[in-house]
Amino acid sequence: MGSMLGLERDAENMGKVCSSYCHQCKQRTIWEFGRLTQWIKLLSLKAISFKKEYFIFCEKCGDDFELRKSEFKQLEKLINSNQSVSHSQVKNGLFKRIYSKQLSHNGTIPFYYNSRENSQFRNNEVKNHTGKN
Repeated sequence: MGSMLGLERDAENMGKVCSSYCHQCKQRTIWEFGRLTQWIKLLSLKAISFKKEYFIFCEKCGDDFELRKSEFKQLEKLINSNQSVSHSQVKNGLFKRIYSKQLSHNGTIPFYYNSRENSQFRNNEVKNHTGKN
């Protein structure tokens, strides 16, 4: 008989944010954002969400960066209201930070890319915001 308690990570791709330059893959590309939720499972049912992480990532190379919860909420609000993210203050501040981190690695893969083993944002287990695979 299996364990009654367990842990599960669930990645959810929330959609496209904007087009911007990626210094990792050295081209203009689409950036997407997502949420990674860790669940406590009881039997086989997700019972309690106990940790959420928010990320933005390059659609082409998968280079990803952690978002603050406030940044994630601002992006989510803009996208859900069909407003453009391209010229928003949140995009300007966010990409300034992303570019700084990408350029500081002098051609190496950024920390977040290496630290999250088998990133669920870059594989087929990612669900879109409708919950479909």
